[in-house]
Amino acid sequence: MLYKLIITPLAVYIYGLTQTGKSTLLKLIRFVLGEKNCVQIQMSQFNETFERVRIEHKLANIVPDESARYITDISFWKAAVSGGPINASKKFQTPMSLHHMLNSLQA
Repeated sequence: MLYKLIITPLAVYIYGLTQTGKSTLLKLIRFVLGEKNCVQIQMSQFNETFERVRIEHKLANIVPDESARYITDISFWKAAVSGGPINASKKFQTPMSLHHMLNSLQA
């Protein structure tokens, strides 16, 4: 049984040569956790207010192909992994503060 309480935050970045099974491993983890329990937000997208709200009630952020561009600010991603407060908004609704720990797996 899977619980939405995460005791220790987890952030994994898988790096390696092409065609070595990194994305296949992440697909397997997504399958085990269930599609409804996962979200796919790249690190650079955490700076967008409307993207951050997608982590609500999710167990893991699984990104099989992370962008190769340089990321200057990872503070929102770091807050999501550690359980810190994150300001998020749904379009045309009142902004909210999320306090949610999210496991992050990226390749």
